Amino acid sequence: MIQMSKKMKWICGIGALVLVAALCSMCGGSDGKSSDSNEQHQNESREMAATTLKLKGTHASLFKVDEPYRLSLVKTPEDEWQVRLKINFAKAKSFDEKKYQAALGSCHVSFIDDFDVELTTAEYNLKDFNTLLVKEIGESEDISFHTWSYRHLSHADAKKIYDAVCGVVISNIELKELKKEDAVKKTTKSILEDDDMKDLKDAAESAEKILEAEKKLLDALF
Repeated sequence: MIQMSKKMKWICGIGALVLVAALCSMCGGSDGKSSDSNEQHQNESREMAATTLKLKGTHASLFKVDEPYRLSLVKTPEDEWQVRLKINFAKAKSFDEKKYQAALGSCHVSFIDDFDVELTTAEYNLKDFNTLLVKEIGESEDISFHTWSYRHLSHADAKKIYDAVCGVVISNIELKELKKEDAVKKTTKSILEDDDMKDLKDAAESAEKILEAEKKLLDALF
């Protein structure tokens, strides 16, 4: 039986360790991804107090948020991750329809941390705000926001943002002004409507007077 020297035993031991390490590496991710990337992460959500939402801009007072809103970490069908918001906005007051359209310009939506530092920005559908603008005062609309789709966030990146969010700032809230020709048309229409109402009122008063006179005449005859 061949006796191995201490040196040979040491070399064989090192070789065995290298072989085991190589096998573990292959089992850990034959597709080139780390084992962490294959973990099954879950969607998450939490409520944020209404006081952590700040609305800024010339026409920010048109809206109010009294209820808590929801912040979520969500996996998309494209196997990417987004940080999302769902906020219930109520229409708080009316606006001058002779001067402004029932439409907002492009607002800036920021996720902020505990030091009011912007973590990232979000996108949304402006039509949702336009729908709210034509509602009656006190009526509300749920509006959703999410981190920009083009960023293709991994779970780790989205989770980092989600965990750090302490509030949201929506700034540059401003209505679009009517074009001059549209403003003139609205003003003219309003004046005509006022004149029409005056004419109708005068006609009703005249008819009432005629009926009263006829009644008196009939009373006198009979």
